[in-house]
Amino acid sequence: MNKKEGYVTFKETQKENFTFYNWEITSPPQIVYEPGMENLDRFGYNIMLTTIKKWEEVSTWYYGLVEPHLQPNKAIEAKVTELTSTAETKLQKIKNIFYWVAQKVRYLGVDKEENRPGYEPHDVTYTFSTRGGVCRDKSALLVAMFRLAGIPADPILISVGNQLYKEAPVVWFNHAIVVSYDENSKPEYFFDPTDENTKDFLPQYEEDCSYIIASEEGDVLREVPISSSERNKTKIDLDIEVDENFTANCQLHISYTGMADNVMRSSMMQLTPQRKQQLIENMMAEIHPQTKLQDYSISDPQNREENMHLSSIFSIPSYTDTSDSYLFIPLEAGKFSISFLHNYMLRGFNLSNRQYPFKLPMTYSVEFTENLQLPYSLENMSFPQIPEIDFKGFKLAASQQVEANSVKFTCKFMIDKIHFGKEEYLPLKRELSKMNNLDKLFLIGVK
Repeated sequence: MNKKEGYVTFKETQKENFTFYNWEITSPPQIVYEPGMENLDRFGYNIMLTTIKKWEEVSTWYYGLVEPHLQPNKAIEAKVTELTSTAETKLQKIKNIFYWVAQKVRYLGVDKEENRPGYEPHDVTYTFSTRGGVCRDKSALLVAMFRLAGIPADPILISVGNQLYKEAPVVWFNHAIVVSYDENSKPEYFFDPTDENTKDFLPQYEEDCSYIIASEEGDVLREVPISSSERNKTKIDLDIEVDENFTANCQLHISYTGMADNVMRSSMMQLTPQRKQQLIENMMAEIHPQTKLQDYSISDPQNREENMHLSSIFSIPSYTDTSDSYLFIPLEAGKFSISFLHNYMLRGFNLSNRQYPFKLPMTYSVEFTENLQLPYSLENMSFPQIPEIDFKGFKLAASQQVEANSVKFTCKFMIDKIHFGKEEYLPLKRELSKMNNLDKLFLIGVK
């Protein structure tokens, strides 16, 4: 399947009624694992044999396996009517039905399939009545309920974690989810109803994966599109007012979208009040080690109509460092590590070099806005120079607005590309090194 690059020779011979295929591999280089490397089947040597001629055969096979189980009963019809009776838009109908299936139908496996265990779902009436099922069962029920609400939808098989070869049709799927369509019969939304805590229809780690739709006519292998960095965003707003005693009185607000929302929402549903406060205090420590937490609030994780967000009020004594002639005020807007995803997203750049292509977990962005108010004029204040990056899908941008005794800093970092060749690693690592001192910058003023 892959380019042989001189290590593989191939020979095909005919003998009587048999065809013989022969591959000879000569001294191929050893593949040594690297954190964050691409899946081996994207660049390593492999041979694939399949008896399936085209992907349309997989699509129609799965359609025949699933479609007989999608027949609803009056109880399901009544539930759909109940869920959609007050919905004024198509999207609201979708949300009401999706969240009900995700939250009210437990992830629970019962093996009673007759044809292909692992792919064949239970009848949707069984899943509905028992309020339990695994991915294929919950997805089948979701499709049936969507269709009753007038929302065109189909079950799909997806290969979570990697992409399959378009040249070699196989049934190498490990998950079942759902797709709905727009007015032009194009895929509009993807749904994974197995996560009962989610706000998003589909987690980002299922993007960029191969899937196939259960279709009576047959369909080709497709990939779930990669969303923009705006979908997986952490927005941080920090207001700091420094008084005459150089104590900083602070208010922090953080909002989460995408995977950041999903992780925070799931955590807040499980943590005790003591652990929640500890989490907030750890975030405050990223700003300054002497923070004193006064109050905090966290949004209701059960409310999926809004993104997860948290707020805190705290103070920092002796916030301004002084010398005989100068004042030193830390710049907080570059402390992206307050976003718990930030270091996770960049850990792939901890190696000195790479020998193989690599992949980042997902797209990502963080925006930090700091409003700083001081008890004295900023006329004689020197502001730090924040570097800019616009390189191979990575962007770092900053701006500042200065008034008499206040300044507003905004720093934004984005990752909009996830696949990279090994030759891109060192140039990217050098470019990202511009961010190494972002959390160590100061405003410097003359007394």
